[in-house]
Amino acid sequence: MLLVWMLGFLMLIFSVCAGFPFTLTPSEMVVRFGDPVSINCSTSATDVEGMGWEAPFGGTGFKPPPVVTWRVEKLEEWAPSPFCYVTLVDGEQYTAKPDITVYKTPDFVSVSDRGRGPMVEGREHDLKCDVINVAPVQNLTVKWYRDNETVQTETFNDSTMTPVNASSSLRISTQRNYNGLTFRCEAELHLGPKGPKFLPNVTSPPYTAVVLYKPFLEACPDHVTVVENAAFSIDMLSCQPDGNPPPTVQWFYEEKLINPSKSLTRTDSGKYTAVVENSLGRSDTSVHITVEFSPSFTCKEHYEITVNDKQQSTCEPVGLPTPTLTWFKDGKQVVSPQRWKKNDSGKYLLNAHNTHGTAEHTLYLDILYAPEFKEGNESKEVLQENKVGRNTRFITLMITGNTSKVLFPAIWALLALLIIGLTLLMVYFHNRQKKRGQYSFVPVCQMSNIAQANGNA
Repeated sequence: MLLVWMLGFLMLIFSVCAGFPFTLTPSEMVVRFGDPVSINCSTSATDVEGMGWEAPFGGTGFKPPPVVTWRVEKLEEWAPSPFCYVTLVDGEQYTAKPDITVYKTPDFVSVSDRGRGPMVEGREHDLKCDVINVAPVQNLTVKWYRDNETVQTETFNDSTMTPVNASSSLRISTQRNYNGLTFRCEAELHLGPKGPKFLPNVTSPPYTAVVLYKPFLEACPDHVTVVENAAFSIDMLSCQPDGNPPPTVQWFYEEKLINPSKSLTRTDSGKYTAVVENSLGRSDTSVHITVEFSPSFTCKEHYEITVNDKQQSTCEPVGLPTPTLTWFKDGKQVVSPQRWKKNDSGKYLLNAHNTHGTAEHTLYLDILYAPEFKEGNESKEVLQENKVGRNTRFITLMITGNTSKVLFPAIWALLALLIIGLTLLMVYFHNRQKKRGQYSFVPVCQMSNIAQANGNA
């Protein structure tokens, strides 16, 4: 039988060259291993004695023309070579052979990391795709996918027709954003236009990448402005720690470790630094936080102010943004003077306002100023003492107000006047004593009263 088959193959080559009118339907076919096969062989020649099919696994025997059919219920040959032969009445014989491709999809396809474990950012990593028991391998294409993106395609040149195992490798330059992505490979059999309408393919289960990488904080703002009474804390920032293994996070304020869940107050404005760390390294990120708050007053209710002092030193509100301060007196808004005057004493209402609220404060101001002589300077002519007697009148000078500021200058001025006055009187009465009588001396500040007394006498 094998000899007959080989002889038929040689006759096929000859018949093709000779151009004998054979028709094979179909002349080319792709069939899956184990599926049924049916091919018709026909001829238009009239001098045919008989025809038939020869195959290592069974033929049809010698049949009358013009058509003979080769049929197999279950094709289990990897390289089938049936041929149709025609014997003419003169004994000459011709053959024709169909082109048959038998294929088999893989039993399974898988992806592995070859036991190397997780990927590490910045290092190269290899994945392996195993395609088990596929034929024919020369028609095999392996495609690699990262998620749904094709990243590599590989074909094979092996001409083996029987099933074999094939493998493909994918080298990855690992990036941190590959963590959690899926890699998969797909085995496709490209069988030409005579093949199945849809490519026979088998896809591996997904391989989920685990990438180890240094930690960092993402979505962290450079500056944040918050309000004191909004119960804001550091852990409410949009900062999200990222890293694998999962990092630890610590927050520092002025180089001191803090509790990030504590609500911030007006004294907590400043620069905050987060330190994230895992086994691969650490990084830090800074955020400047401004805590704004509504106005308030910490002033006293009563102030004594020396005349010509600046108003701004009296009572200033606190608040952020800096409040606008308005002064009211007797229900009317007043323009703040550059310096206080003695007639500015009284009750004031202070109103402070910013974007977060308003505060008021009642203030009593007492403007202090040095004593003044309301009358102009006077000169009095004083009569001598006469034989009848003398009269004396005392004047008391009262100093009120802030004695620490006006008492000592007034005393020194008074002493200077007394000394000058006594000196002048002594000279005067000394000169008068040369003429007659006896005299008594009193301070010049009492002269006007003495003169008045003498007049009354």
